[in-house]
Amino acid sequence: MLGVCAALICCRHRGFLDGPAKRMPEFWAHDCFCKVGHARACATVWPSAPFLFQRYRKFYSMVLLRLRVHPRGLSLAMQRKVYVRHTVHKESFEKIAPQIKNMAGATPGWQVCRDAFNRMTTDARKDGYENCGRDAIITPELRRWLVTRLKVMRRNTVCTSGVLQRELASKKRVIVEESTVRRHLQQAGYKWLPRAKNKKYSAAERIVRKAFSDWVLQFTPAELKQELHMSLDGVVLTIPPQGEIQRENFLKSDDLSVWRKPSERNLPELAGHDRYAKQVPKNRMLPLWGGISWGGFGMVLQHDLRKITAEDWKEAVDDGSFVKALRAANPGKVNGPWKVLCDNESFLRADASAAAHRRCNIQLIKMPPTSPDLNPVEKYWSWIRHRMKAMDLRDLAARPRRAAVGRIAYKARFLRLIKTQKAKQVAGKTMVNLRKVALIVSKNGGHASGS
Repeated sequence: MLGVCAALICCRHRGFLDGPAKRMPEFWAHDCFCKVGHARACATVWPSAPFLFQRYRKFYSMVLLRLRVHPRGLSLAMQRKVYVRHTVHKESFEKIAPQIKNMAGATPGWQVCRDAFNRMTTDARKDGYENCGRDAIITPELRRWLVTRLKVMRRNTVCTSGVLQRELASKKRVIVEESTVRRHLQQAGYKWLPRAKNKKYSAAERIVRKAFSDWVLQFTPAELKQELHMSLDGVVLTIPPQGEIQRENFLKSDDLSVWRKPSERNLPELAGHDRYAKQVPKNRMLPLWGGISWGGFGMVLQHDLRKITAEDWKEAVDDGSFVKALRAANPGKVNGPWKVLCDNESFLRADASAAAHRRCNIQLIKMPPTSPDLNPVEKYWSWIRHRMKAMDLRDLAARPRRAAVGRIAYKARFLRLIKTQKAKQVAGKTMVNLRKVALIVSKNGGHASGS
């Protein structure tokens, strides 16, 4: 039957048919081509079709077309009926509608019949392909200019594809769509990604940072183990609150993303945030001083206040806590000299502290100011916070829900964590990563590494 209908249309277009066949609407044959399933049905469209198929079979040449119709839409047979009833019998669409069935077998509204008739009688809708095959407007030279302009503008402003589109129009008199700008930027290797949150440094700070990075890079990994025995810094861990709602808000403060639908923005079960989570009372603070080395973590001091004095630190050094922490982080090394990387806290550089360090054969290595990326222990503290919060979240999700731990239990949980094999591996890998960070900083002339 496909061949029969193809022959009908082919013959009509090639001029082999005359009489009524030439006047037959083209969509009739198209409908017959798509809907009728056997040769006998063709006689209902045109009695001579089987004969013509045999006679003009050699002219058969047609591309198969599939048409996707909505269940409430009309088949080609029903569209033909609407066309005939309205054109030949002059019936209104309101009168035609009860005689029609849509693809679901229901009676459509008169507007559906009207729209079907309009689609048959009006010109083809604009398809948006009129620009296919055109020459590229953005030449390779323009793309290079676009990339150069992007590098200049993104330093001081939010440089979107729309901004670059306007730049092209005003500076180069080239008008393109924003999608064209995005496509050429992507072809040049650029993607729309979050801006790096790296700190900026002055020229003097960059000189100090580069000098320190070069000092690290002069040693091989094995030599660096002999030159650096600990990365030291303090941290204040926060104990979760006891109240159920306050506890949930605190634990979800850093939970910034979740898989959800756009319509689920205000679901209560997905809520939970405390923008003042860092402003905690004294009874929920656990201030610590410790450091990491290639063999793990060693805790020097746990104190009650956010800041400690030079006298407190001197006592911790004199009673052996500092040396004990160094031995814990460096298994196999019992005696000094010890070389410790630390920041520029005033109590560490005080005369009393310096004298205590000399008595214990401890040498402090000064790191560049405000350079947490060059202090490996900062990354370790970040891992500790994440793991401690993960354990608190498991307590919250347990059924039945476990109560929030108190200060003593929280400290005991921390001490168990730093003794695990995983914590020792993280400490060692973080120290190894120092050379990689130093290499990036040195190559960037002292700028932030972004790690």
